[in-house]
Amino acid sequence: MTHCVNAKPSESLTKSADNTALFLFMGPQKRCQRRCFRIDRGMRIAGVDYSLRCPAVCVFEGDKKFCISQCTMHFMSGTKKYEQTFSNNIHGTLMQEHKHECQRYGSISEWALGIVKDCDFVCIEDYAFAAKGKVFHIGENTGIFKYRLWEQKIEYKTVPPTQVKKFGTGRGNAKKEDVYAAFKAECRLDLQGILGTVSDQIKSPVADLADAYYICKYGHHLVFKS
Repeated sequence: MTHCVNAKPSESLTKSADNTALFLFMGPQKRCQRRCFRIDRGMRIAGVDYSLRCPAVCVFEGDKKFCISQCTMHFMSGTKKYEQTFSNNIHGTLMQEHKHECQRYGSISEWALGIVKDCDFVCIEDYAFAAKGKVFHIGENTGIFKYRLWEQKIEYKTVPPTQVKKFGTGRGNAKKEDVYAAFKAECRLDLQGILGTVSDQIKSPVADLADAYYICKYGHHLVFKS
């Protein structure tokens, strides 16, 4: 059984070492080329909310039915209390101190790559073009991660933040509070209580994990919709 997502025109018929993913070239007459996945062992799909301060990753392993119980969530934070495992499937890692920005980029990309390296498909939230602050640093940081995915031949796709928000909440201009409210209602999971965050506002890492969940779910939608 196979499921497909669009692939690059340069890719031809290939099979992975574990026999779970292949590229199918459908011929120039159809002007169509897709990446097809065999789901003998269940698909592994990752959703990545990549950032400088609190990146988060949600990894789903399963088939057509997307469910939080089949997801493992990861995040990286500079706060020591988050360096632990919560509720068996939420893992916090302490962000290492750095003396140079490139050291920081390397550390974050190494962490993220270690999580998604066995995934069949990775979905990354694209840049928010109205963002302010260290936008060039954000671009450099994400670029390193994309390069490492490309280097490892891991298929990925970027999706606009507005698309992820609309998919999760029905509104492309939803706020962090709206996304978390949708996540909490859908998954029946109180991340604030689990992580021990005390705040009326939805902040990191709660907001980042909720985002990663819907990025992952959107990636699952892309793979299985066809």
